[in-house]
Amino acid sequence: MTNDGHPIDGVWIEAQPFVGASAKTLRAAEAAAVRAGATGWVVDAGDWDAPLSTRWTELPVRVDLRADGSSTEVARVVDLGADLVGVPFAGARAAELVRLAAARDAECVLTVQWADGPLAGAARALALESESVVAVSLDRADEEALDALRADESLGAFVPGLQVASGYRRGAGAVDRDLGLLAPGGAARLLALCDSDVAAALEVERRLQRFAETRLAPAARRAEAAGVGRASLLAAVGDWCPGLAVPGLDDAGIDPDELRAELAEACPELVLGGDP
Repeated sequence: MTNDGHPIDGVWIEAQPFVGASAKTLRAAEAAAVRAGATGWVVDAGDWDAPLSTRWTELPVRVDLRADGSSTEVARVVDLGADLVGVPFAGARAAELVRLAAARDAECVLTVQWADGPLAGAARALALESESVVAVSLDRADEEALDALRADESLGAFVPGLQVASGYRRGAGAVDRDLGLLAPGGAARLLALCDSDVAAALEVERRLQRFAETRLAPAARRAEAAGVGRASLLAAVGDWCPGLAVPGLDDAGIDPDELRAELAEACPELVLGGDP
């Protein structure tokens, strides 16, 4: 199958590992992401307190509100220069936050956790009520949820990068977790493979998930015990951003070079070493 496409489609990279990075490292990350074909950044609202144009200049930025997001946070995120506002879906509260964002001419993405058919249907109903909602971000490529959401083709859908092919089969063309940090160029190539041969992309996805379960998940647990977040571990394994320092991996007994080589062997289609 071939998706019709949506303006948000592509690879969106979590910015969390770059919190506190130097301006030089941020510029290097931006340049590498652009060369890799990334579409944009995903930023948590609590991570930045200065205009996003001073951080990211080439790619659009989606800023996700916190679970207890308020009208004040909506205003702050818009004033910082977010291109998209991620609104946590929580019934009436989500509708209020969407209304506040729309009043400031901001476009929204509903971020839906533990999606299932009924919940996705409710999110779609909210999206249909507001022209400012342009997409939904799901925490897993749930088939019922995506079928319900994609009944309206004007609504884009984000799925986790490790489920890119599964999501693509149901109309999702954007990925926003994990794979963009491991290999933004590889993620873009995998999305392109979905468009030309989704069966082959599903096979890559299966191998990728097997690696994540057997090698990445145990490493992430050790990293978190040493104070290193999962996102930072992924960026270290990917090694696509020059100058990004991830301290604490030695203390956790993790060799990112070894993990990178194992992932490249498991999924050569990602060509990790070929990312800029």
